Amino acid sequence: MLERWVWILDKGFLWEDVALAVDGEFGIFEGRTFALIHPVVMISLFLYTLWAGYLGWQWRRVRTIQNEINELKKQVKPTPVTPEGKALEVPPSQVELKIQQLNEERKELLKGSYMDRHYNAGSILLGFGVLESVDGGLNTWISSGKLFAGPHLFAGAGEGCGNDCIPYPRE
Repeated sequence: MLERWVWILDKGFLWEDVALAVDGEFGIFEGRTFALIHPVVMISLFLYTLWAGYLGWQWRRVRTIQNEINELKKQVKPTPVTPEGKALEVPPSQVELKIQQLNEERKELLKGSYMDRHYNAGSILLGFGVLESVDGGLNTWISSGKLFAGPHLFAGAGEGCGNDCIPYPRE
């Protein structure tokens, strides 16, 4: 098993010859280390997208939990009273316990300020996503002297252009 990993590292990552295309006119910017910036940042942005999605999910939960509480409040039966008009002390029903639990959950969710955190994460993703889509094209051009018109190029260009079409989230 170890031999397989050594072979992968040797043949896949540790090339002895440096890939200098375009006659080496860009120097260090044509090397492997510089070329790895784009994939590493894109993987990081993907993971950060998952985090932003989680924050958005929590913000959605903050907005929708009140609807659940209102539906449960409709199911609560009125408290029985004595002939004198005093309320009888009865243990809370399952519905009332669920309402109390949802209210506590909502308070905890509100403390998390998920709306602002989700908005900020989206802004960071937008900025770095556009920057890295441009960087990917530049990286290809620097290392090979041309852009290859393929799905990867169009996806990056589409991301860069498509981000201009996003409406303002807070409106």
